[in-house]
Amino acid sequence: LKYNDFCVLGRTQAQLNRVEEQFLLNHIPFRSKGQVPFYCRTEIKDILAYIKFAYNQQDMVSFSRIINVPKRNLGEASLKKLQKELQYSSLNDIMKTNIKLRSIGLTKKGQEGLKDFANVVLELESMIANNSSPQDVVRYLSNKINYIDYLKDSIKVDGTFEEKLANLHELD
Repeated sequence: LKYNDFCVLGRTQAQLNRVEEQFLLNHIPFRSKGQVPFYCRTEIKDILAYIKFAYNQQDMVSFSRIINVPKRNLGEASLKKLQKELQYSSLNDIMKTNIKLRSIGLTKKGQEGLKDFANVVLELESMIANNSSPQDVVRYLSNKINYIDYLKDSIKVDGTFEEKLANLHELD
């Protein structure tokens, strides 16, 4: 039999998330009808991007995704300079020297936003190094960056906040 010969039906997305996870772990190809796959959802991608960036600060895809999630008063021009600087220095090194921060051209609010971001990344880095549980990392991150408030503020359609919140709880 081929994979196309099978179908999995579920009543709730939470049930299907477990099946999807097993398919991914076992390299079984699948298509999800009617729903966005769990790991393709914005809130899941945001949290995982933070963790990936804490693990590898050269990951500019993750950095670009999360640097202004939530908003940190960093403009496009400053972000491009910051990304270029991150190719040669770690975020921690940049934060240690005010000269680099000034050369990037960040405003005071932008510098504060970047410092907040750097503190979150450094704490995540420490948690990863100390083998903190995935639940602890996700919960710390959600609380530290006020991600739930960010979701509330960014969602315009009724009924989706509860779904996104349930997805975050499913992730941890």
